Amino acid sequence: MVNPDQRTLRAADGVRINYRVAGEGPAIVLLHGFSMSSGMWWENNVVPALEGRYRLIAPDIRGHGDSGRPHDPASYGKSLVSDVASLIAAETLIRAHVVGFSMGAELSLPLAVHHPSIVRSIFLIGSGWSPPVIVDEYRIHMQWARLAADQDQSGDDLDALSALVEAVEATVGLSEA
Repeated sequence: MVNPDQRTLRAADGVRINYRVAGEGPAIVLLHGFSMSSGMWWENNVVPALEGRYRLIAPDIRGHGDSGRPHDPASYGKSLVSDVASLIAAETLIRAHVVGFSMGAELSLPLAVHHPSIVRSIFLIGSGWSPPVIVDEYRIHMQWARLAADQDQSGDDLDALSALVEAVEATVGLSEA
């Protein structure tokens, strides 16, 4: 396994988006789940299995990992999708495949709908289209994150994750049709 190249992108609103790039070939953007980071793709051996054939681009979604962690819900919402579109534009001249897990899957759908010219395909794991009541599920995940933090098992910024949760409805925001 080759060590990933660590890179940084400044989002339109100035938030720092850190990401890792590994491998060569057609681009695949890997989007992690809520309260996770890009490291999950190395930990579960996805990157080692694919880096010989693909260029893998794995951001820490804002509010997560080594990316900026704003505490204002207005810093999330559609910005999560715009960040991924900006990352694809910065890293590739062609369209990218997008693989999303859980929250990353929920970001993949609006990315494909609102930026179809840069998305070659999407692969959704553990989620997909979500109705507005998904906010309730994220609040349950926040309870788990707080419990982990109380047990000193998490490096999560709970204020940043709470801000993201308050903006989830604006993030996913696609009609069922």
